Amino acid sequence: MDAILFSANPKMVEIDAAIRHLANHDELYWEVGFRVVRDNFSYPMLGFIHISGGQVEYRVTIRDILPFTPEHYEDEALAERVKPKPWRREWEENLGNVRSYPWKTILVMTRIEPFSHDTYAFYKYDGTLSQGRPRSYIRVLPPERSLPSSFEIGKVYQRRRDIHDRFGGQQQGGISTPGSAPYLFLFTGESGKQYGYHDGWDPEGIFLYTGEGQRGDMDFVRGNRAVRDHAENGKDLLLFQSLERTKGYRFLGSFACANWEVRDGLDVDGQPRKLIVFHLLRLEEGDTTSIAPADTSTPTVTAHLSIDELRRRAYEAVASTAGKSGKAAKRIYRERSAAVRDYVLARADGECEGCKGSAPFSRPDGTPYLEPHHIRRMSDGGPDHPKWVGAICPNCHKEIHYGANGKTINSRLQRYVEKLEAKGSE
Repeated sequence: MDAILFSANPKMVEIDAAIRHLANHDELYWEVGFRVVRDNFSYPMLGFIHISGGQVEYRVTIRDILPFTPEHYEDEALAERVKPKPWRREWEENLGNVRSYPWKTILVMTRIEPFSHDTYAFYKYDGTLSQGRPRSYIRVLPPERSLPSSFEIGKVYQRRRDIHDRFGGQQQGGISTPGSAPYLFLFTGESGKQYGYHDGWDPEGIFLYTGEGQRGDMDFVRGNRAVRDHAENGKDLLLFQSLERTKGYRFLGSFACANWEVRDGLDVDGQPRKLIVFHLLRLEEGDTTSIAPADTSTPTVTAHLSIDELRRRAYEAVASTAGKSGKAAKRIYRERSAAVRDYVLARADGECEGCKGSAPFSRPDGTPYLEPHHIRRMSDGGPDHPKWVGAICPNCHKEIHYGANGKTINSRLQRYVEKLEAKGSE
């Protein structure tokens, strides 16, 4: 379901009056001072109303979008049906010079209910966190859709009902890229044989997943580019296996792309072509950090490196490149994780990036003890990339996962890390 986040000034809008109106009427016309393109959304959709500070206080159901016109107030029969009585009185008496305000759009609402949520914990439609109170509106992902934690490895799902109706994305093809979520859906099955390829596991437990495209050479466009760049873009790869016709899709788990290779193959017409084959490594279920903790038994070879050099190595490591599958792919993934870990811990410089307190103790080698945390994750095995990993103390790490304020702390950490990485790229 589509959703937007927008602000309301409690001095200008009597929300209690709006709630009372909808208790006795089918709809309410809520005017706003910004334009919303009606055809950009499907209906009904959700709206989240930011009131003050960093808090959303109401959730609404929006049935339609209309252009504003004074007739909504001046047509008495219409006004009585769609406007609360206090709002009509304000318009008639022009309190606060309300008639002169540049109203532009009507949100046709059918429901308003209290809803408490951190404004900064919303994911925007492009998958990044909201950065502050909306000046007009922000297209967002509803909080209950932020992470698809309901997917269980081995369980069978219906593609349209359980996946696309809930999370969006293309309903045809092997790679689905919902723009409003921090993950990609990958689908595999026997049907690939008719297009000249076959997916499956190699002896080392790497899943070989062929890119999309039925004719001609495959290229890094659309879905193939999205898979290659998933770590940089903060997207988990969720892999589903097609069963026999109409029997659904079995969830295989959350994966990371270690590397890829180009192979010779045939297209749907039997013509020779180049295939892109991604080497996917499954992130272990319940793994609290796919970035391994630092081994402190011996001094690390990176201990003498500057923060700039560590950052360069981390970004170089996460760039998706061609390579072999099997043990080579696992080695590349471990090296990537280690490079990101070393940089993130150095970036923190002994201070928790969550609470800003000092590390609680030192490791045997004298370095401050902090834990890498994936900010964007399905469980916590999310993308290994400096933009999506924070270095935090054990207390913050536990509170994010198990505390009542975990989402708020995590969203605050995301904003902080984004600022650090933006500054580091200057």
